[in-house]
Order: sequence, then structure tokens, then C-alpha cells
Amino acid sequence: MAVSSKPTYYQGINGGALPIDAPTYVERDADRQLYEFLRDSENNNRPCYILAARQMGKSSLMVKVAHQLNNDARFIGVQVNLHRFGDGIHHNNFYLSLLQVICDEIKLPGKNLVQELELYAFWQQKSQLPAALRFRNFTQKILQEIGDRRLIVFIDEIQSLINWNIQNSFIGLIKALSSEASLINLSFVLLGVVKPSDLLTDANFAFNAAQPIELKNFEGDCQPLLEGLKEISNNPNKVLQEILAWTGGQPFLTQVVCDLVARKGRLKDEYNVKSQIDKLVEGAILVRWREKDRQSHFQTIEDWFKRGYPKKKEKVVALNLYRRIRHRYRVIFDSGKEEHLNLIISGLVVKLGQYLVIANQIYREVFTEEWIEQTKYFIQNQEVYMPSIKIYNRDVFILVDRSDSMNDKDDETGDLTRWEFVKQELLKGDIRKILTQSSGEQKICDQINLYLFSRKQVGLDFAITSADELDDIFRENTPDTTTYICPTFEKCIKTWNQNGRKEGRAAFVIIYTDGMLSDRTQFEKLIGETCKTLNNQDEIEIVMIGIGKKVYDNPIPFLDLDFNLKQNKDAQGNPCDIFAFDVVNEIEDIIEFLSRQIEGESSTSVSKVPDWVQERHPDWFQKYLRLIESQ
Repeated sequence: MAVSSKPTYYQGINGGALPIDAPTYVERDADRQLYEFLRDSENNNRPCYILAARQMGKSSLMVKVAHQLNNDARFIGVQVNLHRFGDGIHHNNFYLSLLQVICDEIKLPGKNLVQELELYAFWQQKSQLPAALRFRNFTQKILQEIGDRRLIVFIDEIQSLINWNIQNSFIGLIKALSSEASLINLSFVLLGVVKPSDLLTDANFAFNAAQPIELKNFEGDCQPLLEGLKEISNNPNKVLQEILAWTGGQPFLTQVVCDLVARKGRLKDEYNVKSQIDKLVEGAILVRWREKDRQSHFQTIEDWFKRGYPKKKEKVVALNLYRRIRHRYRVIFDSGKEEHLNLIISGLVVKLGQYLVIANQIYREVFTEEWIEQTKYFIQNQEVYMPSIKIYNRDVFILVDRSDSMNDKDDETGDLTRWEFVKQELLKGDIRKILTQSSGEQKICDQINLYLFSRKQVGLDFAITSADELDDIFRENTPDTTTYICPTFEKCIKTWNQNGRKEGRAAFVIIYTDGMLSDRTQFEKLIGETCKTLNNQDEIEIVMIGIGKKVYDNPIPFLDLDFNLKQNKDAQGNPCDIFAFDVVNEIEDIIEFLSRQIEGESSTSVSKVPDWVQERHPDWFQKYLRLIESQ
């Protein structure tokens, strides 16, 4: 039976907020939490925020709760959609435009507040004051006009502030307003597709007094959706459960599939509901999904990765994490990890208990392994990065930690042991890129010297000319006891000095490790001694890449290697700058990583210190800066 074009009971498929009287509106915990928070006089004028992926029902929630508040004589609920302000707006004009919308939305009998309070005249007369302060002063005039009623301003599409680069100013203003006794009857509700950390990029501003409200997918009772399914089945509950099995309760998708089922007409076989729903979803949504994308729902998710506000590296890291989740690795949610928050705000994953999981089966079928690779390629080639010519013609030594702890698993490696993770998720791709990277007739190398280090002896060594050789090497050699790196590192340096260096080749030493080195002090000394023998510090670059939760949670001992080495001198008296450390989930591309290390401006530069170190370990970074400044 063909799908009917006749309108159905479902209204959410047109995008935007549902009408206030929409029968398909499904209340969630967030409805109750937001309404009760705003009505609670003990909260005074604390702001709150609802940050979630697109088409999760934020705007519909805003409309519903604002309507409820406006039915109470004690409240005035004002709705502001920042998309109405256009693509770009001047800092001063933003605050004026916001005041105008607030005044227009406040309905008082026989009054137009813009004219009544002479908004534009006030704005011009106070032009010597900062725009934020003028906003604050005029808001007092508005509150005086509405008497004892509380004014609650809902601001939707808050991510627009980032595009206009005024997020810190505005969030700082809201915080300041929430602490003023004279503005006790003013509250803000912020809604948008953004992470809290993106709204607060300036350490001088904090938003810890704001109340977060989590907006989840439909769960449990979705009674309002059943009415439209009664005409096509004697068992609408069963039909709805099969729909939810595909959509995971994602609000927009759930409305879409309900609408598709209703248009299809009466089910032919009441005993085989699942196969009929499966066939409908596959034909109407999954096959050639780009052509059938309702309201560009899937395109919006894709665009978040391709053109959204996060940095290039952040998006690639998030995609790598999504791949692991898609492979059903168990990833424990950590609110301190940007890649976890980025994936949630993209909409691809949700929290289920303590774990991150793909939001629904439809996303699993649409956003496939092929899609991941194509999207990563697009992101990485948005800005063509030309590697430094210094990366070519080098001996490459890769040292892999073979200590017993590499048998462990954690949320960084999913269902793989660290040993398996290194081979499958890291080395294969890194080796393939190193062996194939070229510029004209120049290559980095034709062969990689691979070492597996553990005991207090030179590690097992292999000459690698293809990434495919790793399968046999890792299968035949398993993790073993302690973590001694010095014998193996000395062997690499000796080999380079005797061979490649004499022939004019520089070197890369790339080390993958998951924990503390048993001979860390000696290793640091060896790097310092190597630096003293160099004619130029571009001759060798030693990079250490941390793997696993232990290194991610406590990177300071590894960072201190770099800090301590800076106090050594090379033969020309320059600070030793041939070592760099990073963690695996912060490195988007091995070639770009190596190139950026070798391009470090000078020993007085902080360009080699990763952004996450500066953000997560400010005390260490300040100590590092003081050292650099003293040299």
C-alpha cells in the first residue's frame, strides 16, 4: 500500500516548536523540573539552562512552560529566539535588540513598553555607559512597570552568542544580574545546542550558580502518541514499542515514524508488527537517506561535525570515540571530557546509566563506518595542512610499551585491551600514514624500526614496511612484566648515529606507553645527553603518546619530563626542546602532530604544549611559562 499524503494526527514533523495545544506533546521529567524550579521562590532569580542536541524538543518545552507561567498572575514568561537577530550583530545592538524583544513580548493592557519607557531615547542618552550596564538599568525600569510579577526570559538558540563572540560578556552579565537584590524578580532560562564550557571560554566568568536541566529522549509512557495509531492497529501499544525500538525515543524521529506508520494505513498483519515497521523505516528513511531527510534532520547532525563551532581536532576526536561506541565498546560517561560532551550535543549518543550509547538504531544505520571516514576526511581537508619539509628523509623508531598493564581495559580503550587498542586503533593507521606520506619525490621513510619494550633489556625489534605486518607481531608477542625503556631507547639512538645520521637523515622516536616508566629518571638523562650531541635540535624529535585512563587522569609525570628537559642545554647553549608529550585521544593525525612538533618556533615558545594541558592543568602550565620566561 502506498503512503498517503493526507495529513495525520502527528504535527512534530514540520520542525520548530509544537503548537501549544498539540495533542502529541509528550511531557518528560524536564517539564516538571523546569516548571517547579521557576515557580520556587527559594530559587530567587537563579538562571537555569537546557542544553541539548537539535530537534530534542527544547523549543516545544519552552513554549509549554512559558504558557503555563503566563496562566499564573504572578509570572510573565517571555520567549526570545536569537535566530531572529540575523547572522551577525554588533555587541551594542545585541543588548538593545534583546530589550526590544522583551518589551514587545510583555503584554500589558493598553501599553507598548518600547514607547512607554522610551527605550531608544534611554539608550542614546546613556551612550557613555557600556551596553551591558545599559541593559541592566533598563531592565530595572521594566521590572518597576510590571510590579510584583516575576519576569522570566527564555532565550532560545543560545549558541548564536558563540557566532557573535559575545558569550562571555552575556553570561557574565546574567551572573551579575542574578546576584542583585533589586532584580530579584528577573530570571533567565537559556536553551540551545551548545556545551556549558563553550559558553564560558573566559576563566574570569563562572556560571556555577545556574541550574542545569537535562532533556532526555522519550521514556516509558508516551500516551499522547497512541491516539494516531489506533486507526491502523488493534494493538497501538505494540506498534509504538516497535517505533521506539528504532527511534530510541528521539522526539523528532519518533513523531516522523509515527506519521509514516499512520500514513501507511491499516496494518496487514497484526501478528507481525515488527517486520512491517522495519520494512517501512528501511524504505522510507534509511535507503537513500539524504534524499528523504525530513526537515534535514540527519543533515543537521552531519553539519555539526562539518561546519559546527567546535575546533577541528575536537570533532575528529569525537568521531573516533563514536566509532568505538558504534563497535559496542563500553565507554563510561565523563563530564570532564570534551569529546563525551561533544558527542552528546551532536545528538549521536546519549547517556544510558553510566555509559554512552548510540542514541537510536536509525542513527546506527545512517551514520555508518563509511560515513565516519568520509566526515573525518572532509574535516581534515577543510584547511589543507602542508606538513613541514623537515619531516621528510628520517629514520623512524616506534617504541611500544609491552608491560603487563597493557593487558588492562578501561573506558579509553572500550572492550579492547590497551595492547589490542594500540595495534588496531593507533599503529595500523599511524604506520600506514608515515610510510605513504610524500611530497614530490620526498618521503619520510621506506621502513620503520618497531620495538616492543618491557624488561631491562633491548626490546624485540622488527623492520616494518607495511602496517599489515602488525597482526602477526602482536599475535606472537604479548605484554610482559615491567616498563623499562632505556635499553631500547639507547639502542635506537645508537642505530641512528651509526647509520641514518651519518647519511644525513634526521630521526623521529615515537613512544606509545600506558603508565609510569620504571627508569624514568635515567630516560630523562639519556634525552638530555642526546640533546648535547646535536648540531641542530631539528635533527631528532622524541614524542611520547599516552594511552589509557591512568595517563589521561595523571599526565603530570610525563609533562614534567618536558619541563625538566627544558633546563638542559644543547651544544650551542639552547634549552633542550626535542621532547613532546600528548595523549592519544587528543591527537587527530600523526603526520600533523609530528610536523607541528618539529616546527616549534623556538625553545622560548609554548606552541608544543597541548591546549588541553593549558586548560586542565593551569598550575603546571604557569610553572612552565615561568621557566620559559626565565631562560
